[in-house]
Amino acid sequence: MPETTTSEERATAEKPFVSVIIPVYNDLDRLCDCVAALEAQTYPADRYEIIVVDNASTTPVAPVLERFPHATAEYEPQPGSYAARNRGIAAARGDIFAFTDSDCIPSPRWIESGVDCLERDQAPIAGGRIDVFPRYERAPTAVELYEMLYAFPQEENIQQGFTVTANLFSSRWVFEQLGPFDQGLKSFGDVDWTSRAVQRGYKLAYCDEASVRHPARRGLLEVNRRYARFAGGHYTKGRNNPSELRHMRLRALQQVKPPLKLTRRLIGTSTPGSAKDKLKILAIGAFVRWSYVIEWIRLELGARPRR
Repeated sequence: MPETTTSEERATAEKPFVSVIIPVYNDLDRLCDCVAALEAQTYPADRYEIIVVDNASTTPVAPVLERFPHATAEYEPQPGSYAARNRGIAAARGDIFAFTDSDCIPSPRWIESGVDCLERDQAPIAGGRIDVFPRYERAPTAVELYEMLYAFPQEENIQQGFTVTANLFSSRWVFEQLGPFDQGLKSFGDVDWTSRAVQRGYKLAYCDEASVRHPARRGLLEVNRRYARFAGGHYTKGRNNPSELRHMRLRALQQVKPPLKLTRRLIGTSTPGSAKDKLKILAIGAFVRWSYVIEWIRLELGARPRR
């Protein structure tokens, strides 16, 4: 007798195939936590793959992935996470691309919720929630307090027409129409790509259920590097367009002002924490603005953007 398929099997077979793309540079311990979370997804096991792109790490990534059945390794020698993501896109088999970072921990229903969101909202692109957490819940550092409040306001980002690749879903055909990320950018390539997509008329949805957890940066050196990369991303993007560079320079100059928006947010809302904690957050807010300005000056003097 011919074999028959159940309705559940047919539904699984009709699920779109998803390619999860993760760039990594010297972050193997956290990468393993990320991939382990992806191996435990509720999405049908035969309907997704995990592509980890080694961006010239000092320790090879491929051997670490051998114990993860869904994961394969690609290699991209050009420095920059967007060059690495483009390498992953070129290798991907999926109808849908799901992007996250090596330091993120996707929730068990991350893929399932992201795919459902694209279908439910009839949107080709979606960004999910990013929950920032400290290393020690009862004793966060001042930098962690700042990050938990300010680092990844995804819903707000999407209202403004962009999202970040720490939690991004996109139909393959959008990349085929729009092209890949600008791999010359060391930062803000995700903002650039999703902003271009929205400007072209592609709908961008917010998916609260498709969440990932992201560790907060703990110290001044880490947060300084982050905002130096931000300055580098803006400078590189503006350098290719003189009128945009003038706008970016004005924006950099505005960073020398006190963090008034952050001050109003801390005073005017029910932000948790003591008055001392709020003063620490304000101090970090001022610090990151000056990190951005100092890096911008370094770039104007001819230095290269930091990785």
